[in-house]
Amino acid sequence: MFAIAAGAFVPLNFTAVRLAEAFTHPRVLSQTGGDLPGEMRLTFLVALAGMILLFVTLWKLELTAKHASIQLKKLRRQRDERREAVAA
Repeated sequence: MFAIAAGAFVPLNFTAVRLAEAFTHPRVLSQTGGDLPGEMRLTFLVALAGMILLFVTLWKLELTAKHASIQLKKLRRQRDERREAVAA
C-alpha cells in the first residue's frame, strides 16, 4: 500500500523540482563541465579520491578475509582427515 501511495507522488515530485529550479542551488556539475570554483573542485576531487581509496581498501580486505576463510576450512578438513587416519 505504501509503494502505491509513494508511486503516486513521483510525478508531483518531478514537477515540483522542475518548477523550483530557479530557487534551488545552481548546477555546478554537468556533462559540459559546469562552473565549479577551483577550491571546491579541488575539495571534490580529493574527497572523490578518498572514497575510491576507501572502496578499494575495503574491497581488498573483504577478498583477503574470504581467502583466509577458505584456507582455514581447507586446513581444518586436512586436520580432520589426519585425525581419522591416525585413529583408524
